[in-house]
This record gives sequence, structure tokens and C-alpha cells, in this order.
Amino acid sequence: MMPYEGLVIDFNECGWGRITLETHLGGGAYGDVFKGVEVGSSREVTVKIIRNVESDIEEYRVKNEASVDIDCEHIVPVICSKKWDTTTWIMLFKYFDAENLSEIVERRESSAITHAEEYTKQLILALHAAHKNNIIHRDIKPANILISGHTESSPGKLLVI
Repeated sequence: MMPYEGLVIDFNECGWGRITLETHLGGGAYGDVFKGVEVGSSREVTVKIIRNVESDIEEYRVKNEASVDIDCEHIVPVICSKKWDTTTWIMLFKYFDAENLSEIVERRESSAITHAEEYTKQLILALHAAHKNNIIHRDIKPANILISGHTESSPGKLLVI
């Protein structure tokens, strides 16, 4: 079991109740991402725990990322964020039932190659929208790229978290 799995966090200040962290979806240098479920309603949400926010510049970056509403179908929308302790922030994102690109590539699915051009186009649209809003992702990697509804014949929809 990953640290934080099973933890319940209160998010009443942004229209959600208590969120239980259920499944660890991934992690890296900046933190960990979990599937969360609201206690009582079973609403699903993605919860990102951002660790080691130790400088004013880092805190500004996190606050800025959380406060900008980017109008792009290829970026997972931020619902809200809050400072959890002196160096840790928590962000809620809309939950999508999707696989990350890393999982698809690891399975060596031929559809990943077949749809590479379309995925590249969708990724460029997402990054362009973020950059227009003065957001630099800083952690683009296959694990942070979600693909929803893909099949051998259809690329589905790419989403950047």
C-alpha cells in the first residue's frame, strides 16, 4: 500500500466534502497522484499531492497553476487546491477514466504508433493553451498524458494532467 492510500482529506472549502484517497495512479519528483472518492456521494476526483514546495517561487507556481482556468479540451481541469502543510499542496482535478500513455506503450500496442501523429497534435494544442495562460508544465512525460476511449481504429482523446 502506498503512503496516503486510505487517507481522508477535508475539501469543504471548495464544494467537496471529505475525499478518501483510494488508488495510487502515479508519482514522480513533484508528488503523487491518486484516484479519490468523496465520502457519502461516491463522486470521483483526481488528487495530486505536491511535495517539497519550499520556496516562494515554487509556491507562486503552484498557486498560479491551480488558479488558471484553461479552456482546452486536452487539459484536465483543476477543481481547487489548498496548502496542506508548510511544504505540501493538494490539488483536485476532474477525474477521467483513462489510461496513461506510458501504460499503452509498455503493452506495445500498435495503436500507439498508428495514432502517434494525432496524439502529437492534441498534445501541442494542450501545451499551446497552457503557454497562452503563462503555465509551463515542467513534467511532460507519458505517465502524465492520459488517453481516453482509444481503440485500434480511433485515437480517442488525449488529456494532459
